[in-house]
Amino acid sequence: MSVFEGIAGKLSLTGNFNGTFKQIDVEGSTEIPEFEITKTRHSLPLTTHFTASVDSRNGNVVLHHVEAKFGRNDILAQGTVGRGGNGKRSANIDLRCDRGRIEDVFYPFIHSPRSPLTGDVAFKMKVTIPSGHERFLEKLNLSSDFQIRRARFTRYKTQESLNKIA
Repeated sequence: MSVFEGIAGKLSLTGNFNGTFKQIDVEGSTEIPEFEITKTRHSLPLTTHFTASVDSRNGNVVLHHVEAKFGRNDILAQGTVGRGGNGKRSANIDLRCDRGRIEDVFYPFIHSPRSPLTGDVAFKMKVTIPSGHERFLEKLNLSSDFQIRRARFTRYKTQESLNKIA
């Protein structure tokens, strides 16, 4: 993963290929035991099972169906990786998590040793990752709708203050 500045981990991939030279259909699985955001040095396991198509004429990829597990988050995804109107490549991915943990969403992106919040999370997210040499977090563009249920702050004083207000 060292070609992507800002993220790290050892990726293993298994898969099957079918189709013609024009369009290659791929079904496979990936595993990154320690997917890391290098700025925070926090990592979580990331595994996927996916189906995709590759247009060998231009290198464009369609992610038909991706089932991912990121920490304790079960995520469904689909999207494309290809050239946009500007001629540059980008990844455009729709993510959905109906059952996850907010602390596993926060943890890779925060500097503290533990998430400030725990609880159940569900979200829908649109992610765009353009090509370029910027660090991963600097070029990442996302929008999201999310719900957090049964939330608790991990600092006792913060939770106690909110309980008094409530």
